[in-house]
Amino acid sequence: MKRVILLLLIALASRAEDGMTRGRAIVEQQCVTCHAVAAGDLHATVLRDGPPLVHAGNKFRAEWLVTWLQAPERIRPAGYLPFRYTVPSSDGDRVAMQLLPTHPALSKRDSEDVTAYLTKQRHDAEPAPHASAPEMRGQVHFEKILGCASCHSLGGENGGVSAPELATATRRLDEEWMRQFAFDPTRWSPATMPKLAMRAEQLSAVVDFIQHSGARASSPPTPSVRAGSPPPKTSSAIPTRRAPMLYQLYCSQCHGVRGNGKGINAPSLFVAPRDHTSSEEMGMLTDDRIFAAVKYGGTAVGKSALMPSWNGTIADDDIRLLVGYVRELSGAAP
Repeated sequence: MKRVILLLLIALASRAEDGMTRGRAIVEQQCVTCHAVAAGDLHATVLRDGPPLVHAGNKFRAEWLVTWLQAPERIRPAGYLPFRYTVPSSDGDRVAMQLLPTHPALSKRDSEDVTAYLTKQRHDAEPAPHASAPEMRGQVHFEKILGCASCHSLGGENGGVSAPELATATRRLDEEWMRQFAFDPTRWSPATMPKLAMRAEQLSAVVDFIQHSGARASSPPTPSVRAGSPPPKTSSAIPTRRAPMLYQLYCSQCHGVRGNGKGINAPSLFVAPRDHTSSEEMGMLTDDRIFAAVKYGGTAVGKSALMPSWNGTIADDDIRLLVGYVRELSGAAP
């Protein structure tokens, strides 16, 4: 009897190892064309057509990943790096829905093997702080104080569309990873999410609010995305200069791909983003004030908290490039 059990365990281990090998082969053959599976710099991330899969084992719940790979549903309403699929219009930026890529579906076996491989890709990170906080306070922080709703939706038509929806976060994401990523996204990959200076109780309040909201969601969300005509085929989605690339990555979702304050997230904001093309507005600002607004956030210069602090995410030299670029957009000297 013991021999039979031993042989069975050996067979199961061998089968699991075979699955891991198959999963790795599928990832290397089919996934790496769009997704980074190893750490890279920001520019390498921008050149990818899909989000990085680095540390997928920390991030995803295995049972969700197996199911999703067989029947993928859109998680990012405006696509990965939304400026690629955003076109300007007279009344605001719109998403060219025709350009949004669809993820291929895998067979059940392939999904299981890919999941087995990806969930082994893990990163050791320091635990995020925990504290108890009431759910209602979490909603206020999510929507108003920390401004998470500027980019993220929890379902329906409320919230921004530039970042992944969070109504399915409870089923999709590991809770501890959510805490660690929200606390310091720069530890995980070149991030387009700001590193916010959150106290333990704020972090727990927001994560608990997302968890409770996700538990109540009965179906995937359908955030409102205004459709626009695709840009001409001759246009380039990735700016060649670093300054406009940084602007499209970090600023265009709210301030617009042309900098006119009409980004795809602008309709969800209770304070209108600044128009960077206005020579009158920008001419009243010194370079130091613009630098401080980008680095330390809107509250540092007496403006809205919805303008996040990019300190720790964007290097000072890149912030100076952004200051110069908004000067180009407005054509106004300080």
